[in-house]
Amino acid sequence: FRFRVWKDYSLKEISENKIWLSNPRTFNDPYDCFVTADYKKVVLSLFRKFPQTKTIPEETWKEIENSDDPVLSLSRHLAQRVVPPDLRYVENARLLNLEVKSEVANKEKSWDAMKDETKVACFSERWDSLPMWAHYTDQHQGFCIEYDLSKESEGKTAPLFPVIYTKALVPLDITNDLLKLPGNSGHLAIKAAIFKNKDWSYEREWRLVFYTGDDQKIEIKGYPIKAIYLGTKINDEHKRQLIELSKKVKFDIFLMKVSANKFKREKIH
Repeated sequence: FRFRVWKDYSLKEISENKIWLSNPRTFNDPYDCFVTADYKKVVLSLFRKFPQTKTIPEETWKEIENSDDPVLSLSRHLAQRVVPPDLRYVENARLLNLEVKSEVANKEKSWDAMKDETKVACFSERWDSLPMWAHYTDQHQGFCIEYDLSKESEGKTAPLFPVIYTKALVPLDITNDLLKLPGNSGHLAIKAAIFKNKDWSYEREWRLVFYTGDDQKIEIKGYPIKAIYLGTKINDEHKRQLIELSKKVKFDIFLMKVSANKFKREKIH
């Protein structure tokens, strides 16, 4: 199920059987697709790859790792490795320090930009969630699309993932991913998009996720539409347009009803 506000692109999703994917920056959760990393650990991993550090004993590495500023600690260690200290070596250590800090800054910038390069379409297992109707259909004035996943469609080959809910405020730590998969933004973008804080678990969400590598909007061929559910506050003209559209596209129309003891649907076409 997909909850929609009344917009031209939402109607196009129905009439042309399209699915619109959005930039996560527009979502109502500021932590959506937000990642964190232990950059101290990442920095030390980078340090170990430099030629100047190849001969440093493991015991010394442990002291460096446990220091408050590993970059400064390693720079001092490198500068003191010759007696008397060689000023050229001190300068090399300073340059190494700047090089690593620049690399970390670039990584942080690239992971922030990853949000703009990720496109997501959100779905739910439920059609009868009052908070979902309130949050995603403009206070019950929109509609909900039910897709039939049992039928073949071009969209069926798209990457549809269940959202994983965790206790962490920032759900995803990508430290190990940065160490194992340098530059694999597509993998991390998808991983970031399918983890959310447990407070959102009522949505019972599934997601289509694409990593495009740019900030362009995209749409894909959708799943067959089985039914449309009209919000309890949808206006008469919007209701009429959707009923007319159902005659062409061939899907059922239900109207959401509020009763004394149940939030229910009533088939009207």
